[in-house]
Amino acid sequence: MDKGGKNLVTTEGSRYSPDSIRLFETDKKTNVIFDIKYDESVKGYLFQADCYKNDSGSSQLFLRLDQSDTDTLIASYQTTRSKCFTYHDYTHFQLNGKDVYGAGETAALVIVK
Repeated sequence: MDKGGKNLVTTEGSRYSPDSIRLFETDKKTNVIFDIKYDESVKGYLFQADCYKNDSGSSQLFLRLDQSDTDTLIASYQTTRSKCFTYHDYTHFQLNGKDVYGAGETAALVIVK
């Protein structure tokens, strides 16, 4: 959304189209968005994604909003390992060096451009 709260991702003449948005791993080839859906409760699109986890507890991703607008997203996480499973709990996000937080019922990241 923009700083005034206007949704910038719609299908009707907005700045960004949901179909143009990609979230790439560091290799800039692997898109990690696995689902895109419109959510009435937030009046916008939710992009569900995950990323490769490493031992450092932080992954750098590239959020491509369109062909000319790409941002850097850092996802930090804690890893819990047991005999039965490995669980990753996201702890912090930064977009272009600024903190980004989850909001609302979905705890989705709200990105302000």
